Amino acid sequence: MGSNEHIRVDIPEGIQSGMRLRLDDLGEYGRDGPGDLFVRVYVKPHDTFERRGDDLWLEMPISFSRAALGGTVEVPTLFGKAKLHIPAGTASHTVFRLKGEGMPRLNRSGKGDEMVRVVIDVPKKLSRKQKKLLKELDEEKGKKGLFDVFGIF
Repeated sequence: MGSNEHIRVDIPEGIQSGMRLRLDDLGEYGRDGPGDLFVRVYVKPHDTFERRGDDLWLEMPISFSRAALGGTVEVPTLFGKAKLHIPAGTASHTVFRLKGEGMPRLNRSGKGDEMVRVVIDVPKKLSRKQKKLLKELDEEKGKKGLFDVFGIF
């Protein structure tokens, strides 16, 4: 029967779930001396980010007006907050890259990127004024010719 022993294991930055660490000479004793101990690492999922390799993915809700008019939004990162410029006319599910805001690269320098997918947040309830303004916008768009609507010329 084996014995219990507590050991300290240093987990390298950037390790991914399912990877193994080999600890030399900390395994069972055999005829040639101590063997190696293998530790499999499982990384707990994050509440905000989804990890894909060294990159982090985030869905960021934005308003219809922000998507249409453009502007700047504050985006969470692992290391604080970053400003993200949303160009006017941004479509829902557009992906923006924040370079170097992802996970540290395992055994290499640098970090992955943070990929921000903006999703237009459509309100469930509108005031009378909001409904009126949206109807006016829709009617204004309807007055334009075919080429104006599709931005061909």
